[in-house]
Amino acid sequence: MASRRRSVRVVVTGHKAIDRKLRKLEPKIQRKLARKATREGLRPILDEVIASAPEDTGFLRDHVKLRAVRKKRRGEIALHVIIPSIPFKAAFGDSKTPKANGSKTTYFYPSIIEYGSRDRPPDPWVRRAFERLQGKGRQTMIDELWGAIEREASRGVRKPSGGSGGPRRDPTTGRFI
Repeated sequence: MASRRRSVRVVVTGHKAIDRKLRKLEPKIQRKLARKATREGLRPILDEVIASAPEDTGFLRDHVKLRAVRKKRRGEIALHVIIPSIPFKAAFGDSKTPKANGSKTTYFYPSIIEYGSRDRPPDPWVRRAFERLQGKGRQTMIDELWGAIEREASRGVRKPSGGSGGPRRDPTTGRFI
């Protein structure tokens, strides 16, 4: 059975001044600054998820992480607050491995807590943390990105003007510039 991944997408748009300044930088620097700003914006949400994780054994609290995700579209930066799929046996020992109604397949404990099951009501601790701090996270991302753009602009790093951005030859001497 395929696992379902629930995610929330946050798109920061409408900041024309940030867009204009960001476009003046090289694409590699744009991605670096956006990734760093996104990570800083998600850090308070990550801390809240860790703080609000159920404390039964401490397994969830110890394994919540912030991971970069491979980009699916050009220009997209994605990070997830995740709990890695660690085998339940490793966390709780072989005798406590949960089975789904006599099945030989183990199930993923955090999703049972978050979304509930037939026998257990949902306790959406990750969603609550995100909803509580999404505004703060978004503002942190914007502030961090603006500050990073200003720092890069003050260094004088600019987007290459035309061409492939690779080395060019001086027409008079024939040397690479």
